[in-house]
Formats: sequence, C-alpha cells, structure tokens
Amino acid sequence: MPELVTQFVAAFPRNDEAGATQYLQQSLTDPMTDGYVFTDADQIVGACLVDKSDGYYFFSLFIKPSKQNQGLGTYFVKLLSQHLIETAPQQLVIGVEADNLPALHVYQKAGFEIETEVLYLVPKKIGE
Repeated sequence: MPELVTQFVAAFPRNDEAGATQYLQQSLTDPMTDGYVFTDADQIVGACLVDKSDGYYFFSLFIKPSKQNQGLGTYFVKLLSQHLIETAPQQLVIGVEADNLPALHVYQKAGFEIETEVLYLVPKKIGE
C-alpha cells in the first residue's frame, strides 16, 4: 500500500500521504468499490477505483507521471472496461473535470464520449 499511496499523491497533489492513505483505505473497504492496480514489471504504473453500486463508475484513475503519454492510460481504461463488461455487463461511466484535458484525451481515445458537463456552483458571499 505505501507505493500505491506515493503514486496516488504524485497523481493527485492536493492530497498528502495521510489523507491519501485514509481515502484509499475507506474506498477499498467499501463493498461497492473495487480497486484495480496496473503494473509493469512488478512496479505500480497506475490504479483505478470502480464504484459498482449503479453500473460501473471509474474514479481516482491515474497513471504514474513518468509513464504518461505512452498510451498506457488508454490501454488501462480499455483493458479494465473489457474486464468489467465480460464479468458482468453494465453501463460504464467516468467522471472527469472539464479542464482535465489529459484525462479527457485518454478517455476519448479509449472510446468514451462526452455526454454531459457538470457545473459546480457556490453561493456568493453577502455583499458581492
């Protein structure tokens, strides 16, 4: 788990090791979430969590920064999608922020299409 936490923090730098450890432990103990680790020569290259409560929802998917731009993300998404559909066919959904262009590129290369865009709204402060 320590190597996974280190890779997770590198991919999602807003997290520190303690927060990443807690997040991963909570996710991996949830019976409705499966975790997948992508390895190459026994080294973690990437990972993805899949919520399976209502179809398959991919989240916290990452590829190690030094392994990006080599087609591995697309390969991982396709491989994972194929595995899940062969195991139990259900709808596959990925949520990604609109400004996360590298992730959008990977998902579109893997065959996903943009269906909708979510806007996050926050209340204005009084007096603005």
